[in-house]
Amino acid sequence: MVNAPAMHPRLDWHLKNWAWWHRNQRDTDHLDCKTESLWAGNYDNERETNAADVHQAEQVEAIINSDRCPAVPDGFDEVERCALHYMHLGTAVYRMNREPLDVVYDRARARLNRWLLAKGIP
Repeated sequence: MVNAPAMHPRLDWHLKNWAWWHRNQRDTDHLDCKTESLWAGNYDNERETNAADVHQAEQVEAIINSDRCPAVPDGFDEVERCALHYMHLGTAVYRMNREPLDVVYDRARARLNRWLLAKGIP
């Protein structure tokens, strides 16, 4: 029996955060504390948390658009990128491949999982 590769504990969170970032990346107001007037004591903490979320989304974006990573020698192909964009952003048309969408999407998730683990992204 072959052991399945370890799953990154926050793979789904990273995909949701990446999708959120894509939808809001031009809006810089999301980096400001949403509760500044109510919770002034948490202002810096929330700003830092939001900035960390943006940074991690940018890392996922770089991974998805990168051709090669020394630790994981297989980059995303266009069909896998398209599947991720279609499933999370609704911005791609998925008609270019003979493989079913769910098969390509699962393969893209597995590839992202390997990259997140290899790069040590929390």
